[in-house]
Amino acid sequence: MSTDTSTALIRTWISTWERDDVADVDFSEFMTSDFIRHDPNVPEVHGPDAEQGLVAMYRAAFPDLSFTVEHLVAQGDMVFARLTARGTHRGELLGIPPTGREVTVAVMELYRVTGDKIAEQWVVMDTLGMLQQLGAIPTPEQDTVEA
Repeated sequence: MSTDTSTALIRTWISTWERDDVADVDFSEFMTSDFIRHDPNVPEVHGPDAEQGLVAMYRAAFPDLSFTVEHLVAQGDMVFARLTARGTHRGELLGIPPTGREVTVAVMELYRVTGDKIAEQWVVMDTLGMLQQLGAIPTPEQDTVEA
């Protein structure tokens, strides 16, 4: 697969996260049956069905979820994406009730593409920053003010 084709696949994949109807998407069109997501925040995502469940969870928590692709670079079978995710917390996320707060989160992802599908994905996301924006964890400024 050419690097142009790989980056087009990843752009399409990222836009899938923004769809309202993710339940109607066949995730096996995007990823191999043995797909593995390497993500310390959600370590048990293996295969298209598990990834679809993860996307549905985030879409339920952030129904207006959107991504800005800051960088997208391909070399060989690898594609790197630096993204900015934005959304309004309108549904429960990891036990945190909806806050109505808007969040902006930096995300970096590395994909390994096999054939015309994603075989592996490594994710680094500013989860601490997201949790602070939601008010679930105090910021250093809040700790100083309260002390």
